[in-house]
Amino acid sequence: MLPLVKAWLQWKTRKSAAERVLAGKKFNSPPPPPDPKELRVATAQMELITARNTREYIDWLYHPLYEAQSRGAQLFLYPEYVTLPLLGLLPALGGGDEKELDPGEVFRFVAPYMSPIYFQVLGELARKAGIYIGGGSLFLFKQDRLFNTAYLFDPEGEIILAQSKMNLVPQERDWGVETGSGLEVVEIAGGWRIAMPVCMDATYFEIFRLAGAEGAHLALVPIADLNADYSEHMALRGIWGRVQEEPVYGVKSALVGEFFGFKFTGKAGVYGPGEITPDKEGVLDEAKNPEQGAIIEAVLSRTELEIFKRERLVPSGDLYSRYMAKSYEKLLEKEKSEGKRA
Repeated sequence: MLPLVKAWLQWKTRKSAAERVLAGKKFNSPPPPPDPKELRVATAQMELITARNTREYIDWLYHPLYEAQSRGAQLFLYPEYVTLPLLGLLPALGGGDEKELDPGEVFRFVAPYMSPIYFQVLGELARKAGIYIGGGSLFLFKQDRLFNTAYLFDPEGEIILAQSKMNLVPQERDWGVETGSGLEVVEIAGGWRIAMPVCMDATYFEIFRLAGAEGAHLALVPIADLNADYSEHMALRGIWGRVQEEPVYGVKSALVGEFFGFKFTGKAGVYGPGEITPDKEGVLDEAKNPEQGAIIEAVLSRTELEIFKRERLVPSGDLYSRYMAKSYEKLLEKEKSEGKRA
């Protein structure tokens, strides 16, 4: 049975089929590249679908990107788990037996077929639109290890950043996903420096502190929250809080809807330090409904950000080296000693 399913997936995800669909996707003239002063960003809150073929999947990706590019977006962000709709290609799904399957085994099985489609389609959409695309994330099976990895594509369709998720949710651990190590920061046109932590990575201030230390102006955060009941208070533990602590902008995309026995909720948005947002609340734009699709956009001012960073009282490097490093060393020593006792 498995050889037949593999042959089926090989056929359904063949490169030529995607090429034919992509050939018909048109965009307006690309906007000018980012300049040092301003960057127009857009992000998507996308409702999950079950794609029966690559055309449906490409259409799902194309429509929000087309709308954002038409409005002048120079950078667009897709959500975490952006290849989930391709599970609809599996003949075993759709019969109501999804809960009997092990998601980790499914992701390992389909990753070799889904990842080529992801790279082909996202790269070509970035090239056709002529803008930077944060491609959300996908499950990548590499050297017998499963990772949740996000990619940033430039206007030529080339990958310029790859970031594996460093802090997993409990379900991902159960699925056998492994953690990435290290944070990448890349520079795009206009000198904007960008990091791309994935979902739960935005729960921990150290990730954004590291991004700031590497000169990042912007953090792209694709999410897919496995929360059936959306909570504003739970959401505050993420990107909004991080950009108040570390002066960078934050762009969050969100995957919403029910799929594979799970329900995803969340709000896409664009955030910044409260002092440089119009209402002083740290929100430049945010989706209203955590369960419906939306396109969110904003213009980011690097001038305002850099003035704020210069004027803000920031602890000196001496403070970090004298106290914070010692605190972490003590914490590690404690964990090691407790581990030995256990």
